Amino acid sequence: MKRSLRRRVPTLIFCVLASALVCLGQESRATLTGHVSDPNGAVVPGAAVIVKNNQTSLETRTTTNEEGNYTVPFLQPGMYTVSVEAQGFKRAESTAVELHTADKATMDVTLEIGAVGEVVNVTASAPLLEADTAARGNVVENLRVEELPLNGRNPLNLAVLATGVQFNGNPQFNRLFDNGDNVNFSINGGLNRHNEFLLDGTPNNAVTDVDASRTRSVNNIAFVPPADATEEFKIQSNAYSAEYGRTSGGVVNISIKSGGRDFHGSLYDFSRRFEWEANSFGNNARGRLTTGQFAGEERFPRFVRDPVTGASLGGHEQDQYGFVLSGPLLVPRFGEGGRVFANGRDRTFFLLNVEFFKGVDPAGNLSDVPTLLERQGDFTQSGVTVYDPLTTRCANNTNPCTGGFIRDPFPGNVIPADRINPVGRAIVNGFSLPNVGPATQRFNNFLEPFPGTDDFHSLVTRVDHQFSDSNRFFFRYVHNRRDQIQQGGNGRVGLGVDPQDPLVRVNNGAVIDWVSTLSATTILNARVGFSRFLQAAFRQSSSPFDATSIGFPASFSNARPVSIVPSIEFAGDPYREFGPRNPNSNITNTWSFPVSVTQIWGNHSLKLGG
Repeated sequence: MKRSLRRRVPTLIFCVLASALVCLGQESRATLTGHVSDPNGAVVPGAAVIVKNNQTSLETRTTTNEEGNYTVPFLQPGMYTVSVEAQGFKRAESTAVELHTADKATMDVTLEIGAVGEVVNVTASAPLLEADTAARGNVVENLRVEELPLNGRNPLNLAVLATGVQFNGNPQFNRLFDNGDNVNFSINGGLNRHNEFLLDGTPNNAVTDVDASRTRSVNNIAFVPPADATEEFKIQSNAYSAEYGRTSGGVVNISIKSGGRDFHGSLYDFSRRFEWEANSFGNNARGRLTTGQFAGEERFPRFVRDPVTGASLGGHEQDQYGFVLSGPLLVPRFGEGGRVFANGRDRTFFLLNVEFFKGVDPAGNLSDVPTLLERQGDFTQSGVTVYDPLTTRCANNTNPCTGGFIRDPFPGNVIPADRINPVGRAIVNGFSLPNVGPATQRFNNFLEPFPGTDDFHSLVTRVDHQFSDSNRFFFRYVHNRRDQIQQGGNGRVGLGVDPQDPLVRVNNGAVIDWVSTLSATTILNARVGFSRFLQAAFRQSSSPFDATSIGFPASFSNARPVSIVPSIEFAGDPYREFGPRNPNSNITNTWSFPVSVTQIWGNHSLKLGG
């Protein structure tokens, strides 16, 4: 058996080193190391070390080597009971050993002389030290994730609690689907938006095309887990291990919760209505109306006022609700004697979190659109004079002209129908129709009628299973989708609208991880991870578009690189732009195949892999 193991280990190490050429490994789980000695300080080799997860009761066992050292890697963050026993010594036990994300904690034990049946309870008076690593970072543990106020229910808003984290984004965008702004921070003076994001040790990055020109990019987070599915996260800021790379900033290492022997669950709903909210300090400072129909009311209220009538158009409404359930996985079996459930309480555990977000923001924006008469070429009531470009001539009739140019107004200030270009007529009629004020009102004569909406859902599921004392695995799948519907930048309806319809952000991510203890000194870890992030504005109501339908020739319509309604800007004119921006999409697919072998030699622990 020993000869077979000696043959296998070099082969495994060779395979791991070969795999390092094509992938990069990271780790979110903790490692516990320590030294076991007797009361005189002499080493105790062969002592049994049992590390039991208090949530699942699953045990990881190892023995101390000739130098009295032990190492137990790949431990899920949480509370553990650590026991050490050896012949001729009392059993030492600590029931509250807390391990965090990416910890390399040290717990040294001094055994007392006595019978193994006697137990000495070891009480830790301080957190375990990380004496075996030079890495620096801060953990935002589960207590803070669950108990601290979170506007938007986004646990990464707590990243600023870590030393060296400087937030540079817009604090207004703090929801789970606000990818970009909610992680717009620098770590230890590193480049902004150039941090590495990990979810259960697998890459969780979204390479974002900043200005949709494909000329520069930044690194954003792909999936942001809800607070109820987040165990904790660690900001690794300095001198982190070589297995963490590809970043000019820091590493944000997030751990998802796992299930345990007991069932736990909760239902929640966080509702916001403008009627329940206090007004902002800035709005309150502007006082109240002193005249008119709404005298005595807030000048800038919490709701949106109709700019014409002053009536309320409503205000912000938001619901964020869901549930989380975890526990042992009970799988029905059918066989002789009827249906029974496979008992997963000892080896199979699950977590399921589903969350929804629905938000509505009323419209209340005014803009300028051509009047009905102006669309027909009639400017008699517009207060401007329209000149005929075909009457342009030199004022003093010289050649070359030295006295400037003059033109004649159109008769009656009306452009003849046969002088209006069909394409121009179609574009002018593509503007929204006026819906505010009298027919002659030229400015602020269109009120955007449709509210903006946000629909979002998130799914997190994880299954942990222990096949035997030496083999265990976990599977985790995450998904979310955000659909934002707004009229876009110009507040139009009709042909000239600039819609997102919708702005979409979609995440899918999965990981399968296997840990095998080949011997007391050799542990193999293999993992397959995948993450896909999509951000797109499809502009479906404006693309594809046949430009010949508004009078453009087929040669122009066919030559366009993007089949979409033309976009027109009006320099020096009160009218906002006409037409949409181009559709855009940004996709990040990330595969990872990390494999590693942890080998313990005497006082040294060596991890090889990629």
